[in-house]
Amino acid sequence: MTEEEKIDGLRKACGTLPNRAIGLRSDIFYGCERLRIDLVDQPVNAYKSIFAIATATWGDDQYKLKWSRVMPGERFKVVLSALRGQTLPTALEAPKYTFQVRGVPRHCFDQMARTRIGAGFGSIGCRDNSKNDSSFILYSAYQDMPPNLRGQVVEALLEAKQMYASVIAQGKESYQVARSLLPMSYHHPFVFTQSLLSLISQARRRMCFGEEEFICGIHWLIRQQFLKAGFFLLGDAMRPACDSAHECVYAKADGSELFGNLFSSCFRWPSDSTYSEFNKSCTSAEQLQNDLGFPISKPDEFMDFSRCTYRDIGPGDRRLFESD
Repeated sequence: MTEEEKIDGLRKACGTLPNRAIGLRSDIFYGCERLRIDLVDQPVNAYKSIFAIATATWGDDQYKLKWSRVMPGERFKVVLSALRGQTLPTALEAPKYTFQVRGVPRHCFDQMARTRIGAGFGSIGCRDNSKNDSSFILYSAYQDMPPNLRGQVVEALLEAKQMYASVIAQGKESYQVARSLLPMSYHHPFVFTQSLLSLISQARRRMCFGEEEFICGIHWLIRQQFLKAGFFLLGDAMRPACDSAHECVYAKADGSELFGNLFSSCFRWPSDSTYSEFNKSCTSAEQLQNDLGFPISKPDEFMDFSRCTYRDIGPGDRRLFESD
């Protein structure tokens, strides 16, 4: 075995061996039809961490752990107070979640990775891997275009991919050199880790349909995963900003009509803004729920944190509150 083969073997075992795909393959997908999110890691008990920090200010010199000294319903009241913003925000910074995302284009990752506080990102490299086998992920709007125009778009993408493959095939240039020819719509999976506070804060804007469908899809799908696991408190803490404000915040989110407003309101809530570059919402809630395979919750389907009780939470929530 050569030294190069030994190193390749080690990298293969560690999962760091580059993708050296030679054959050209370019599947085309639209919207969030291929979007998949896997939960890589999560806290053992997110609520226990929230409770500990929220109650950390008080106690005698013994400073014993308080979780075991109160009943599950009382633990719930403390955590609910944190989710309602009635404690220091640091309580929600303790739980951290790690997700793997597949089925989005490169430009989606660029927008996701703008998060600077409470999050970290790692994504597949186009410098270290051949992208000969990479798919293309296009906006769902391309499906509604005239067939001849959509055909020209696909043809242009395939031509760019062929040029990319040709640069690599000559055997002199690296994936790094060839990547400059890749369109922004090539498939770009990634992994990110984020604190609960940061995730909830980002979801406020990114679950609004003024954001692009991939960004919306990621956050609605994360919420759905929490709900499926029976974590109703975590799921309903993730909600569009407009549902908390009871009005459309699309125009206000960019400061004023001097900035942004590329699209109109989705009218999930009334809007007093009439200015837009394109008279449609950035993302169609109907299209998104068709792609994701579950209904997009209406505003009145979220838990009312101002009135909810211990009986309203999910089985996953209850299991954590009742644990030692």
